[in-house]
Amino acid sequence: MVGDSSDTIWGVMDVYPRTDFPDIRKKAIIRSHAGSLIIIPREGGSLVRFYIELPHGVAAKDVKVANLHEAARQIFQPYRMEFAETSWWSAYAIGQRLADRFTQSSRVFLTGDACHTHSPKAGQGMNVSLQDGYNIGWKLGSVLSGQTHPSIINTYVTERYKVAAGLIAFDRSFSRLFKTGKDAPTPEHVSEQFIMAGRYMAGLTARYDDSAIIDSKGSAENLAKNVTVGMRLPSVQVVRFCDAKSMQLAKALPADGRWRLVVFPGEIADPATMVKLQELAHFLGGKQGLVPKFTRSGSDVDSFIEAIVVLKGNRLSIEQDQIPEYFWPVTGKWRMRDLHKVYVDDEDYKNIHGRAYQHLGVDPSKGALIIVRPDQYIAATYPLSDVRSVENFFAHFGATSLQSSSERVSERL
Repeated sequence: MVGDSSDTIWGVMDVYPRTDFPDIRKKAIIRSHAGSLIIIPREGGSLVRFYIELPHGVAAKDVKVANLHEAARQIFQPYRMEFAETSWWSAYAIGQRLADRFTQSSRVFLTGDACHTHSPKAGQGMNVSLQDGYNIGWKLGSVLSGQTHPSIINTYVTERYKVAAGLIAFDRSFSRLFKTGKDAPTPEHVSEQFIMAGRYMAGLTARYDDSAIIDSKGSAENLAKNVTVGMRLPSVQVVRFCDAKSMQLAKALPADGRWRLVVFPGEIADPATMVKLQELAHFLGGKQGLVPKFTRSGSDVDSFIEAIVVLKGNRLSIEQDQIPEYFWPVTGKWRMRDLHKVYVDDEDYKNIHGRAYQHLGVDPSKGALIIVRPDQYIAATYPLSDVRSVENFFAHFGATSLQSSSERVSERL
């Protein structure tokens, strides 16, 4: 691990406070002559977490819970602060370290705290670690199941190392929020950093560079102006066509290892829209189509690549059988048609409109095809008619259905 640690010691405790401090249920930073403290309201309406800056010269191993109680009382003065119960506490030194490599011969991989350590105040450790694990997890799963070439595993290192390095830089910046005196940041800067912390923890700031599974250079990003290739797909409200249920588009993209082709064909009322869908359905699902080419024999047509359609307009002006059957295929144990793949950018029964096309920056007259990875990161954005770019994209890493089982196994090994 490469990095450093400071001599600054912080204490942390989860408490049930008895206090007359009016903002105890608000996320806040308190800076006083007695030190700095962060308030993080916890679940349940009563539990609160305090992060407390301790005096210089204190060793973490010597800290007692009574020291944390007294430090909090001093910082909260003139308000009263007593503790009905302390359910957990600890003390730690701030340190930022990054592993010099995340893998050994592409056989052993490091994730989470094994490859990046930092102060725990913003909660980014667990969240970034979960994202590390999911990133390597879906890639290993697709390789071991014979769906993709083993080379995609190398993208774990290039993608997550960059995120980890950014995490360390963010942690250093975040730690400076608690300085006092003339170096103290303004309230506006503190607010901005807390907002950034939330986006960072949710994985909404990470942007992956081009690779076999990210194609920003070949993308037509002007077709979805508010969507960035290499970043998470923003979620928007849509209405599911089969049952008129309003929902977030992200709910249609569960974390089950599948790639998605999210198709925005345009206005329902425009005759050209259905023509576009018919042509795309033929390219994707025909006998010589893209999806069968990369789908294992005997598997459902949507087992590796699933197509999701988001139309725009009045959902009552179209019937299910006007939509190409490829977009509501027969799947599953019971061989029933899956009607949960078609959505509409329309008002729901409460007259609430998600305006998905507007929020994503998609021009209905042009449409767009967005390739979304199993982790909901955007891999590419192409014109609806540019089917060859879609095929070439998957050809870089997808295992074709023409390969035998032994060929798939030998590639994995």
